[in-house]
Amino acid sequence: MAVSDVRRRSWSRRLVWLDLLGLILFWLGFNPGSFGLDRSRVIGYVQALVFLIGLGLIVLTSYLVAALQRRNGDALSLIQDIGGRLMATGYVLAAFSSVADLIGLGSEPLPRPPHFGALQIGGLLLGVLLTLIGLLMMYPRRHPPPSPDAPTQPIR
Repeated sequence: MAVSDVRRRSWSRRLVWLDLLGLILFWLGFNPGSFGLDRSRVIGYVQALVFLIGLGLIVLTSYLVAALQRRNGDALSLIQDIGGRLMATGYVLAAFSSVADLIGLGSEPLPRPPHFGALQIGGLLLGVLLTLIGLLMMYPRRHPPPSPDAPTQPIR
């Protein structure tokens, strides 16, 4: 095993810890009652910011781990590049649909307290689903090993 492979796996393991931190922050922001921190029935700016930072950490570290799994420093394939962009698009969709009421684009007008309703949950889930599809597209494909009967020189 080459030294670069060992370093790459070491970084991947470190980034998994950062990914777990993002998951904890996402859960803390999305459901603070599970940590004994729920003080109101509505979602506020801080709560939305915490779960969006957590989701952003999950997306960023997942992208970095998938990018580190590339072989020999090869460039991203077209499908992997589209997957990375789909991950970013999913995060933006999740972020804007999550804070829609807080920035005045949701179904609740601003004088009333913000409500994390069905449309916001649907947008968040759709954004996370797009992110997961993008992550699956980022995953490097294994090339089959060459068969022993295959010629080593190209045929001209």
